Amino acid sequence: MEYVDFCRIYPDYADSAERFDVLRATEYPQLDASGHVYFDYTGGNLYAKKQLKEHFQFLETHVLGNPHSTNPTSIVSTRFVEE
Repeated sequence: MEYVDFCRIYPDYADSAERFDVLRATEYPQLDASGHVYFDYTGGNLYAKKQLKEHFQFLETHVLGNPHSTNPTSIVSTRFVEE
């Protein structure tokens, strides 16, 4: 479907198109970089850039061990798993 056809079929999109475009460009640049359109009706989502940054910061600032063990790093892991 062409963009023009999409806008004709879904005219309400015009009210939010700019916000979606900004969100896509800032949080999901991997889509445009690889020429993808992503649809998932099962509730699974792509990872946003913000999620990657926050998770990387989390991994950078914690030493995590096997949550099935009882050493100090494992206790930290267990705490996060339980939360």
